[in-house]
Amino acid sequence: MGAATVAMVMFTADGVGAQLSAPFTRITTGELVTLPALYWNGAWGDYDNDGFLDLFVGATYPSTRNYLYHNKHDGTFELIDDAAMPKIPSNQHGAAWGDYDNDGNLDLIVTAGNPEVTHNALYHNNGDGSFTAVTTGPIYEETFLLGFHAPSWADYDNDGFLDLFIAGHDIRNRLFHNNGDGTFTRDASSVLVSTVIASEGHAWFDFDDDGSSALKGALYRNEGNGVFSTMPDSDLTDSASGTFAVCVGDYDNDGLSDVFLARSNKNLLFHNTRGGTFTRVTTGPIVEHMNAPGTVSPSCAWADYDNDGFLDLFVGMGCYPASSTCQPLHSLLYHNNGDGTFTEVTEGSVVTSNVTQTPGAAWGDYDNDGFLDLFLSQGALWPTPVQNLLFHNDGNANGWLKIKLVGTVSNRSAIGAKVRVKAFYRGGPRWQLRTIASGDGESNQTNALEATFGLADATAVDTVRVEWPSGIVQELHDVAPRQFLTITEDLCSARTCDDTGTCTQVATPDPACAMPMSPGKATLALWRSPGNPSKNRLRFRWGSGPAVDRADLGTAPATGAPLFDLCIYDRDGATTTQLFGGQAFAGTRCGSRSCWIPISDLGWRFVSRSGMPDGLTHLTLKSGIAGKGEMSVRGGGPLLTLPKLPLLRTSTGKCWGATFSTPRENSARRFSAKSD
Repeated sequence: MGAATVAMVMFTADGVGAQLSAPFTRITTGELVTLPALYWNGAWGDYDNDGFLDLFVGATYPSTRNYLYHNKHDGTFELIDDAAMPKIPSNQHGAAWGDYDNDGNLDLIVTAGNPEVTHNALYHNNGDGSFTAVTTGPIYEETFLLGFHAPSWADYDNDGFLDLFIAGHDIRNRLFHNNGDGTFTRDASSVLVSTVIASEGHAWFDFDDDGSSALKGALYRNEGNGVFSTMPDSDLTDSASGTFAVCVGDYDNDGLSDVFLARSNKNLLFHNTRGGTFTRVTTGPIVEHMNAPGTVSPSCAWADYDNDGFLDLFVGMGCYPASSTCQPLHSLLYHNNGDGTFTEVTEGSVVTSNVTQTPGAAWGDYDNDGFLDLFLSQGALWPTPVQNLLFHNDGNANGWLKIKLVGTVSNRSAIGAKVRVKAFYRGGPRWQLRTIASGDGESNQTNALEATFGLADATAVDTVRVEWPSGIVQELHDVAPRQFLTITEDLCSARTCDDTGTCTQVATPDPACAMPMSPGKATLALWRSPGNPSKNRLRFRWGSGPAVDRADLGTAPATGAPLFDLCIYDRDGATTTQLFGGQAFAGTRCGSRSCWIPISDLGWRFVSRSGMPDGLTHLTLKSGIAGKGEMSVRGGGPLLTLPKLPLLRTSTGKCWGATFSTPRENSARRFSAKSD
């Protein structure tokens, strides 16, 4: 299995069995559900990295503040002070979380909406609970009379940095390529935006299970290197008209992503039959339901709400045009029977609470009990402000597993990664699939950036497999259920997988993995491909763990100049000592507080682009003072400013270039670095 590349599908919006109950409790206290406004969306994200999901809710132009709710860890939320995230005036029709600069803190894109001509707002997470609005660059500067709606993050060219697609309310879509230095460049040539098509409903996903993905009123295949091709028309793409939201999920556990379209009249479900083809489902309550005149389905979201091991489907409802004449109106919830069919849920607060317009539906386990809770934004174009809805999942005895991914070679948010689990439950071995995605409805991301699996009566998870966007595949075995896992992308556990899903460990996945290790020391290696000097990268590995970070180092310097210099500071020491190959090495540019070591002085050699080593030299670095050590890198010329190395972070959470901490005196960290 090669490196994963995302593709896209986009769609546009024009102008029962036996009674089944879902165990939810409607939350009626707290500002989250009592402050009225005209809300458009909701997006779960742990912006402060405390292990609990927080929630952003977008509201229209009359609201002068942002609604960001901090999770207080006791089942309640606190509206953060407006000064921590000042609002860029807009109608906030869309919102999605993603760590675009790979600094370990989730950032937020909020789109402008309409009818007023306002700006898209990219809020950079400062890492201290506050956000700074980015008011320069094309994302902010692009304005449009009819407004911008659904945003979605995806690393479509697999360079390790999240790119951004924003759907126009009409036919003006925008694609922004991440430059890797905190800025973006608008891509106006891609078929994703040059095609004249409205795309309020769109989703990035791997529709043919080849590691690529994309969808939008047409189906686009990612050919790699940022190039997309339009797939032939099909029943799926011919159903574009009237679509508000696209939701993707593997409802029958066959390992392929199926597609649901939330539409203005009759909703549609398409079963993925492999090879990029889809079959329209024509029977069952999901597709037999007809929206009453004056009502639409503006939102949808897949989730296994009862943890029985099969994805269920929520469908939001709304009055359109906005008018109380369509009241009362209720949401739709369909329970997966586990055999490819569904039963409509007719009892419980989720489907009996009256709604106005619900353009934002988002699942997230906000109290960490292993069961997904449901948030619904309300208001949108309603004549008067209304309150949001929050439903707490009361749970049951079924098992579960929740997984958070941290990308190192891939983007840090791991958006685009596929997570598969295999477990024995309900009488047989079964696989499940989740894809990490951000932005797949009309107005917001429908799930938090986590993979949550229901395990029914399983007593153990046989396999957890992560298929990273980089192409790295990791597996864990004999995993206990009812726990939270954090999996960091590990270059040294790379595997190759065939079309049947059979994976084989790569003998030497990366030269860094074969570097000799010394207990208690830190190893650093730098190498590049002379054939691709613009992609020089630096990658570090802590201890005996995975390679954790990388950074673009730019084009190789002029002939005759050293490729890289290393600078190691011992802040409180009189001198700096470097150990090279296990031997003390006196640098040629050592001062009283720092030491520059030209790589040429070390007789440095490199490996080829194919990864086959033609020579590798390692360097062991040591800090003599606990908690005191710094390093910076330059390439044969001016010192690279450390803020331009956005991925470099230490295990203690400090940004690289500030300090790295050692647990005790005379201890060290281990690093590895690669240029690909």
